[in-house]
Amino acid sequence: NTDTFDAIIGPAPSGVAAKMLDSFKTDKVPACSGSTTAANLQDGGGGYFFRTAPGDDLQGPALATLITNDGHKKVAILARNDDYGKGFSESLTTALTDGGAKVTTTVLYNPDASNFDADVQKALDSSPDAVAIIGFNDDGAKVVSTLIGKGAGPSKMPTYTADGMQSNSFAKTV
Repeated sequence: NTDTFDAIIGPAPSGVAAKMLDSFKTDKVPACSGSTTAANLQDGGGGYFFRTAPGDDLQGPALATLITNDGHKKVAILARNDDYGKGFSESLTTALTDGGAKVTTTVLYNPDASNFDADVQKALDSSPDAVAIIGFNDDGAKVVSTLIGKGAGPSKMPTYTADGMQSNSFAKTV
């Protein structure tokens, strides 16, 4: 029967996985994703959803440790306005605060926007000593390009990113 599956490899994006969690449980089909990291997937799928990538609830504290160990105490966060960005930024905020740093602002941006000037300006107006960008390669590169255009790119402002922006093509995209 072509309508039956023994297992599903994927989905790749956290947002898609979140929409499918009830189906995995209802249909009793195990799914395993190698790239979903959103914290809200931790206990989903009724035992039928698995992932191999560490969740954002683990990555946030790791990134916070890196930022605070580098001596930064005032951090602006620019994050995608989706499950990935929200969950990661919340985890990062908690860990930064627990580590003695202050989050000067969290700006949730529309990843499909064509212009990030207002979002980046809001982050810069909060007077951070570092910026954390929680995005994917394409939108994250546009945010970094906007920072550079405003004279606050990585060469001027310590800029941190996470797994979603790890790509061989990132530099070309910026």
